Amino acid sequence: MNRPTIVALHGCGETLRHRLEDTLAAAGAAGQVRAQPLGGGDTGRAWRLTDPHHRQFFLKLIGPLAPAQAAAMGSAEADGLTALASCPVLRLPRVLGSGSDDATAFLLLEHVAMRPPAEADAPTLAAALISLHRRIWPAYGWRRDNFIGPTPQLNGWWADWGAFFAARRLAPLLGRLAGRDAALDAAGQRLLAALPRLLAGHHPPASLLHGDLWRGNVALDAQGRATLFDPAVHAGDRESDLAMMALFGGLEAVLAAYEARWPLPPGHERRRALYQSYHLLNHYLLFGAGYGRQARSAIERALGGDA
Repeated sequence: MNRPTIVALHGCGETLRHRLEDTLAAAGAAGQVRAQPLGGGDTGRAWRLTDPHHRQFFLKLIGPLAPAQAAAMGSAEADGLTALASCPVLRLPRVLGSGSDDATAFLLLEHVAMRPPAEADAPTLAAALISLHRRIWPAYGWRRDNFIGPTPQLNGWWADWGAFFAARRLAPLLGRLAGRDAALDAAGQRLLAALPRLLAGHHPPASLLHGDLWRGNVALDAQGRATLFDPAVHAGDRESDLAMMALFGGLEAVLAAYEARWPLPPGHERRRALYQSYHLLNHYLLFGAGYGRQARSAIERALGGDA
């Protein structure tokens, strides 16, 4: 069998290309492998790779970033996809391998043809998410630190959900943003102080969560099975996944179908604003502009009458 040789792939140094070709060979590719760009995100670019026998693979190049960050992001994403694949009703692409050089990493996956969700897919997606969220872990957090986009997420295992959310989600982001916006700094500190009251008596199961569940990370395969990608996996309150789904819109029918089958406990409206504040703080960190105002608004909604 001819060793695979990649053509038309840009942004990949010689060392990384050789490691990628070794991974392709182990996955069964051979001969000249053509790369077709599929677009990019905040930290990476996606490619479809096709060999002469029409075997296809999905390639994600991460970086260039600071030394070791790209490799950490690639391994964290592989870990998250493997965790989500433990849910049998989800169609997750198999992780075929990963590698890195000093500044760039690759993640090679099985290629799965996908389409965006339509309103008629709401029952299928809701059932898949319920199945995912019913995979319960013995503690909150995760077995390794990971990322939401390029932002690091600290994890570890915690017995208390509120303590985890304060120490591993809100406080690190507020620390990164300190000094940008005095009003936001003050609101964030009020939220941290109020968190024990806001989550008093709320002891959710430690559900397996996607962690960054907006419309752009949800799809269906050619057989109509739900698939998820770009995870920020951890075990926590299922309401936090639903809060992200509600934040940027487009999944309202899925949310309605989910709540019809598995209703949310009292107080979920206020907690939704709390969980959305985390994602809006992260968007402010990454993109600036109006996300600071949106984050302050979400924090004030979460606080309600608390000060």
